[in-house]
Amino acid sequence: MLVTRTPSIPGLTENSLFPGISYVTRDKRWACKRWLGKKLYASFLNTLCSLASRTNAKRVIDVGCGDAVPLIHLWLRLQLEEAVGIDADPQVLRVAERNLPEAHFVVGSIYDIPTHGRNFDLVVCSEVLEHLEAPQRALAALASLESSFFLISCPNEPLYRLSLLLRGKYVRRWGSSPGHVNHWSPGALVKLASEHLQIVEARPGGLSTVLLATPKR
Repeated sequence: MLVTRTPSIPGLTENSLFPGISYVTRDKRWACKRWLGKKLYASFLNTLCSLASRTNAKRVIDVGCGDAVPLIHLWLRLQLEEAVGIDADPQVLRVAERNLPEAHFVVGSIYDIPTHGRNFDLVVCSEVLEHLEAPQRALAALASLESSFFLISCPNEPLYRLSLLLRGKYVRRWGSSPGHVNHWSPGALVKLASEHLQIVEARPGGLSTVLLATPKR
């Protein structure tokens, strides 16, 4: 199945990390053209989809979905029946709608997720918590959703910052990407998430750590 959209919003780049799956994006990660960068982000998406496939999920909500690049891959590779994307930025959701018109996108906050009481098989929160001033509050909101499984990812620190330093980026910030206010090692992320969820598996994916979890009983 091929997903192709023509860029019509300023600043968009068309790209693909896997044959037959293309999209438009303003995010520098998904617009990466270099061989190593594409390999790392493809590895991340493979890990995300591999862990998600363990859940047999057919109804997925992606909180902080951005322009829906991970959600596209989950939709196609897991053959989802329903996908919902939540993001606080209405403009980025315009891009998401172009990338995955089969999904339903809603403007909303991770601290007050607008699900209207609906249940999902899988809640996804990918590369979001590192940007938040109150990640514990966000995790509590995610854990309150009616879902059998949760999939959470964040940059693997200090590996992520080191990769930026090696490329000469954000040297004065010690490789800290603008907008990242939290930096967790895999162990620290597991500890944080364990306060609200039961961790099933933690797996490296590209330059990130990906957690598969269930509700905490």
